[in-house]
Amino acid sequence: MTATRVRRGGVEEVSISWTSDSSGDFTEAVQLHGSLRKIVTNPADASGDAPSDNYDVSLVDKDGVDVMSGYAADRDTATSEMLHDGSSGFPVVLSGVHTLTIANAGDTKQGVVRLTVDYDT
Repeated sequence: MTATRVRRGGVEEVSISWTSDSSGDFTEAVQLHGSLRKIVTNPADASGDAPSDNYDVSLVDKDGVDVMSGYAADRDTATSEMLHDGSSGFPVVLSGVHTLTIANAGDTKQGVVRLTVDYDT
């Protein structure tokens, strides 16, 4: 997993590159504070590396709840997709460690999840 963070003008973009395990899953703890404003899912474009169609993304809080309420499920294998302010389930207030989970992606598949957060200082 490779995560990068870029902060500009009160907004933080957290970009997480992921590779699923042999069961098609990936999990990674991510520290997040603020209001989640946008999530972008971007499947790999290399031949054979794209996740299976309808793979699932969730962001689970310390209570075991998907703060996305399932809205980031069923992602496309070939097309980048976005949820944002105005989409169902937004904005989401985040505080502390959350677990980014990818499921049903297929064996050793890849992609990127980008989270845009109005961060608390």
